[in-house]
Amino acid sequence: ALFVPLLFIEVYFDVPLVKALIFSIDLSLGQQLAFFFVLPSIFLSLIMLVVLGPSVRIFEILWPAMVEEELSRTKFIHDHASTDVETSLALVDLE
Repeated sequence: ALFVPLLFIEVYFDVPLVKALIFSIDLSLGQQLAFFFVLPSIFLSLIMLVVLGPSVRIFEILWPAMVEEELSRTKFIHDHASTDVETSLALVDLE
């Protein structure tokens, strides 16, 4: 959806954008086609990384966690909990 308007701008207003970028690289036709499919993925991935934090905060404001969800969250067990078996069992008992 983001690259279609860029294509129309490039074709109808002769502004060099995506098509000019792809043809400016000295690659074979198959490699240019592959680059065209990879370019939007990279571009959109970077945009999603930037927008991820603010969108999570907005969703938390719009749809706060229900009481059942808050009660079901673990308090003592987490990713950085001890790998020692005895300590892990003690954390499970605390839960």
